Amino acid sequence: MDSLDAFLSGPDYVLNNRGSGKCPRLRVFMGYFVLFLEFFVRSLLGRFLVFAVYSLVSFVVIVAFTILLPYESLWLPRIVVWILVIFAIYLVINIFYHYRKASTTPSGRPLRSNEPPICSRCRNHKSVNTHHCSMCGECVVNMDHHCVWINRCVGAGNHRHFLQFVGFLTIGCLVFCVAGYSTFYNNYWRPVEKQMFCHINLDYFWVPSLCTMGDDFISATVFFTYCLSVIIFLLVGGLFVWNLLLISNGQTYIGFLKGDYSHLKRSTTEFLTPWRRSDFREVWIDFLGLRRGRTFWRHIALPSSHRPTVPLRWDDGKFDAEPLLDV
Repeated sequence: MDSLDAFLSGPDYVLNNRGSGKCPRLRVFMGYFVLFLEFFVRSLLGRFLVFAVYSLVSFVVIVAFTILLPYESLWLPRIVVWILVIFAIYLVINIFYHYRKASTTPSGRPLRSNEPPICSRCRNHKSVNTHHCSMCGECVVNMDHHCVWINRCVGAGNHRHFLQFVGFLTIGCLVFCVAGYSTFYNNYWRPVEKQMFCHINLDYFWVPSLCTMGDDFISATVFFTYCLSVIIFLLVGGLFVWNLLLISNGQTYIGFLKGDYSHLKRSTTEFLTPWRRSDFREVWIDFLGLRRGRTFWRHIALPSSHRPTVPLRWDDGKFDAEPLLDV
């Protein structure tokens, strides 16, 4: 076993080879380095990033409801403002719901079986669409990637929640940027004193407290949240589109990188136009779990915790028979 094997095996390698003549110092060092890396990523970095996501999204939501919407209500028709308020609440509920589900729902371990092939680290059956994650220390069915932002793998168990989280987050940031352009323009980009947040007639109980911090504080807050929303929209939006393409083509990201889908290789045009595939609709029905009477409006547009359509160890036999992806 070389250094790469030691890195991939992680703690198991150290525990199995420590103190033996088969484990040179370099390999012992690599093994302990992996132990530290796993502790740092899972216990420190991962938890910090989860906290950061909750904090940043909450901050943007607070700014949207205390500064952006009140300010925009001066220029927009009342019906438009109420539509924005209701839609914003809808987006916030879905963003937090699906983020929590993506970060707490098990990624999906395969059912216990002694059938080959067997994972050398899990000692369990490892099907062709299953990969072992050294960070999580387990095999994951239909593993897409290990995401530090949710501190776990994205797999069959939580992939739908992850996709819906990035989707709703992308839409939310787009709405914030479009609806809040006047707020950004008048309070930071081209500020005119009589049109700034603290110098117009806003009859809300929290406005006096906010304005005691000064115009510079309001301008900096608007600038930070607006730029943050633009950055998230571009980065997370790109991730969302990429996931849509992969799923529509019946692929996962790790499988795409490893070339596990050679039987699905197509031209670039075919990859970018997956809706032309004959099984396009069925792939999405399986991925979204729209079986057994489930509908898009009740189980996707609204928060739903229905389980994926693959057999997973934590499902206790309560799963659909169809595969999640056509792989």
